[in-house]
Formats: sequence, structure tokens, C-alpha cells
Amino acid sequence: MIRHRIPYLDNAKGVLILFVVVGHVLEVFMNSSSNHTPVTHAIYTFIYIFHMPAFIAIAGYLSGKPRTEISIRRDINTLLIPYLIFELAITSLRLPITGTTNLDLLNPSRGLWFLLALFMMRVISPYFSLLKFPVLISLAISIAVGYFPGIGAPLSLGRFFALLPFYFIGVAIYQKGYTSKISEFTVKRIVQLRIFAVICLSTLLLLLLTFRETIFRYKVWRIFYYKDSAIVLDLENHFYWIRPAALLISALAAIAVLLLIPRKNSFLETWGINSLNIYLLHIVVFNILFWVDLPDLPLLGVLGIAVLLGSLLTAVIGTKTVDKLVRPIMRGNHDWLYSKKL
Repeated sequence: MIRHRIPYLDNAKGVLILFVVVGHVLEVFMNSSSNHTPVTHAIYTFIYIFHMPAFIAIAGYLSGKPRTEISIRRDINTLLIPYLIFELAITSLRLPITGTTNLDLLNPSRGLWFLLALFMMRVISPYFSLLKFPVLISLAISIAVGYFPGIGAPLSLGRFFALLPFYFIGVAIYQKGYTSKISEFTVKRIVQLRIFAVICLSTLLLLLLTFRETIFRYKVWRIFYYKDSAIVLDLENHFYWIRPAALLISALAAIAVLLLIPRKNSFLETWGINSLNIYLLHIVVFNILFWVDLPDLPLLGVLGIAVLLGSLLTAVIGTKTVDKLVRPIMRGNHDWLYSKKL
């Protein structure tokens, strides 16, 4: 079955996957104490504020159609099976490098949490779609779950529940037929909106850099990591407003980024179409770099390598050639698993 592709969405996924890879390369260098500075911390926080919320909102939008046996199989083939394959692969690579394995399928390796979270979001999507206010209910769950310290790393439940509102915002936009209204509104005012978006993102980055020492001291990035509970963050008395505020800031930043995405065909489309390949294959590199000792570099060196290496990995892995090589793993037809053929 040939799927109709929307250049804007593929461009958006292409831009966001680039931010994911650059952010991960930056995180690797931040693992060294000398590279973990207030400036790198602020830039890392800036990326984390919007990149995964925007990605998950797009995933929700693309999951808005009624679930069918074909779509369920697609989720198993492209999310669950690749998760198991890459979790085993990363564990196998860890042994000769670190001397340990630590295989735990219920606690994803660095970066693999997204596959489990998205799979579970798609599983519960039909049930939430029956509700009158799925976005508000998911928001209430996102806040409430933060008060339970036991919900965190296992099965990526912390991020799954925390980021749930973005997924159902995407679903609602598709199911309520808001696409044409949003498109009509933005197209008529695209220049003004893009100027406003640049101002908003520049202001956000400037604020993060201005207050970098405070952000560094209190580990503000952990709030936008959407993983830790209120108790772990030591925010029990303020979490009821901090989590909604964080979600709102992430939503506004994500909207600003999405306003800047080109609507017509561009080279970014290929990256977007192959974003799953880029995500999974760069995760292997990401984990390996975490296991080895990297040199201490000056700030500009860290930022430069993060951008250059992140862009290189994205460009190389995002090619059609690599897609042909890894397609059996990423989007294999595992008919042998199912009771009947389609």
C-alpha cells in the first residue's frame, strides 16, 4: 500500500531528527565534567524543550486514523521488533567495550525509550479517542503521575505519561479536522508568524543563556526531560504548576519551530522519511560514545563537533542507500508472527 506523503510533515521530521542527533552528540560530550558547563547545559535544555514534544505531536497526528489490523502490525514491525533488536544489539556491543551486559528489556538503553513510549501511546489511542476531552485527561494524568516516584525508567513510563498530552493534541488536530483551518490561518500570515517564531525562540535561548548559572545549579533540564518524578526533582510543593508550565513552554516552542518548517519539497524530506533509520542507527553510535573516554574540549569545539557530527550522522544514515540496507530490520514483513496473512 502506497502512503500519501506530506512534504511539510517529512520536512518537520527531518529538522527534528537533526536536533535529536545533535542533542545526543552534545550530551555525550557533556558526560565529561569539563565539558558539562552552564552554556552547554543551557543549549542542551533549549533543544530538549521542543524537539521530542514536537516529534510526539506529529506522531499523534499521523496516528489519528482509526486503528486497523494493518496499522497494528505496522506498529509491531516498526516499533516493538526494532526495539528488541536494537536493545539486544546495544547490549552485545556493550560487553566487549565495558565488560558488562546489563540486559534489561524493561529499562530501555539510552535513547530507545521513544520506541516503547510511542508504541504504548498508539495502543491506548483508540480508548482515549472515545473520551470527550482526551487532551485534558492526558494533561491531568501527566501532572498526577509526577507525584508517583515509582513511575519512571521502567518501560519509559515516566516520559510516556508526561508527554501524553502532545500525542493527543496531534491526534485531536487530525480527528477534529483542524488541519485545513490551521493551514489556512498560517499560510495567510506566514511571514509575520515566522518573524514572531524567530523572536520567541531567540528570546527563549537568550533567557536560558542569561540565567545559565541558575539553570545549571538547579538542573532545570531535568524538568524538560519529562522523566523524573516530583520527589526526585525535589519539587513536591510546586510540581502542580511546574509540570503544566513546562508543557506550555514546550508546546509554544514546538509551535514556533514548526512554523519555520518549509512547506514545499526539500532535501529535509529524505531525512524525515528515513527518520526511524536515523533515530535507531545513531542511537548505537550514541551509546558507544558514552562508553568511551572523550577528550576535553573548549566550548566552541564541543558545540562545533556536536553540530558537525550530528549533521554528518543525519545526512549519511538518512540516505536511500542506507534505507535499502536496513529496511528488513526497520520495516520488515514479519508475517511468520501473525495468525493470518494480509
